[in-house]
Amino acid sequence: MAGYDFSGYTLGLLEISRNSPGADVFVMNDSVFGPFCDLREVIAQAPWDLTGFTASNQVTNHIQSYAFIIRAVNKKRMAKLSTVFFPYIALSNMSAVVALQETRLARVASRHMTVGALWYGDKKEVIDPTLVRPLELLDVGFPFLKRSLLGKHQSFIDADLMYTRLQQFGHPIDGVSDQKVSGSTGVQSAAKNPA
Repeated sequence: MAGYDFSGYTLGLLEISRNSPGADVFVMNDSVFGPFCDLREVIAQAPWDLTGFTASNQVTNHIQSYAFIIRAVNKKRMAKLSTVFFPYIALSNMSAVVALQETRLARVASRHMTVGALWYGDKKEVIDPTLVRPLELLDVGFPFLKRSLLGKHQSFIDADLMYTRLQQFGHPIDGVSDQKVSGSTGVQSAAKNPA
């Protein structure tokens, strides 16, 4: 099937914009383990209209797209983001998704809404905080661990440390191994003003 995570994000966000306009939406793909905490408070207190969990200066300053929050999703907002969330095109090449969608999301969004990230990695020191400082992030409340730390990015951290942390969080480790991330997507909507 064609498409990468942004293709799934687009389908979900467009559906929400039509059927639940004004909803605050938490979006994530399957490239991370977690969340390891209740995200309701994090989502409720997200200070920007588009809030990334982490941002990186790798390639260009951008919000990392494995998980983010968008406030007040509606047709107008989605139209303004249509140069990132392509309504009729599904990109199946990771390099194209990074160049045309992930690294452009915050830049395009910042023309129409407030944008920020809860954690930031400066290229001079960290590059990608989810890979270079995963345990330090967990220690300060970060709710995810990148799955690729047990696969293509295993050189960043000892696998035993990863398994230990997963066990501490009560995450099952049977079957957790050198897995390729499939890029599937989870999109959840939270009512803007729940009754």
